[in-house]
Amino acid sequence: MRIACNPGFGECLDSGWEDGMDGWRERFFEYFYVELADTPELIREVMSLRYQIYCQECEYENPRNFQDGLEKDEFDQGSAHALLRHRATREVAGTVRLIRPNQDIENGLLPVELNCQIDSAFRQKLSHVPREQIAEISRFAVSKQFRRRLYERHNVHGVSEMAGVSSFREERRSLMPLMTLGLLQAIFIMSYAQNVTYWVAVMEPQLLRLLKGLGVVLTQVGPVANYHGDRIPCAGAVSDVLAGLRQSRPDIWGFVNKGDIKIPEPTRQYGIGINSWLMAGA
Repeated sequence: MRIACNPGFGECLDSGWEDGMDGWRERFFEYFYVELADTPELIREVMSLRYQIYCQECEYENPRNFQDGLEKDEFDQGSAHALLRHRATREVAGTVRLIRPNQDIENGLLPVELNCQIDSAFRQKLSHVPREQIAEISRFAVSKQFRRRLYERHNVHGVSEMAGVSSFREERRSLMPLMTLGLLQAIFIMSYAQNVTYWVAVMEPQLLRLLKGLGVVLTQVGPVANYHGDRIPCAGAVSDVLAGLRQSRPDIWGFVNKGDIKIPEPTRQYGIGINSWLMAGA
């Protein structure tokens, strides 16, 4: 059974994680940027990070199945991938992918449809959505090793050099939501590029709560599954999620969809690649 796991998000839900989010947009662009994995080299970076997270850090997958150090599966074919990169070091901090239905793989069914018990009413609703407009959010994860190395970068007095952060615990609280927001931005941008109008996912309860706290609300569409802990099948129309986000958190709405998704304009008019535009923090 292959069910998505979302490592690295539980600790940011400690009481008070919202503290330290003032000026979050500036902090995000100071420390991170999103990069779409649109070349073989970038996809290798995606799979290498997934190997580190899923095979080494969390031991969800057997490393013997990936002798080349690249965690991959049949659903990678035709999927869209993205990286979250640390600006100063260019180290990869997180990754996410959008799985698209592929008739050559599992008869076009997505992992959530294969591995979870889905409510009949939702299956009926989903049957009315064009399959080419559906995507499953998958491999939404951040690296524990990256976070540990980041927190160890302090001066000889043991004091963090990161501005505005007074302790490693506060650092975790403030950076984890930023990393989550970066991966969300990647999801929205990939969805726009692929004409995706409906999301499905299987997520840990902690990640669902974090997303809800950030204004991104997905609806549970079946009973909890057990795979390395509780996993919840969930879904949402992109337009509905965006509308709710715009109402509850217009600041985050403007960030995750880059000001109502105006990607083609700078690309066409100025000849800039999308990744250059994302790195610039436009």
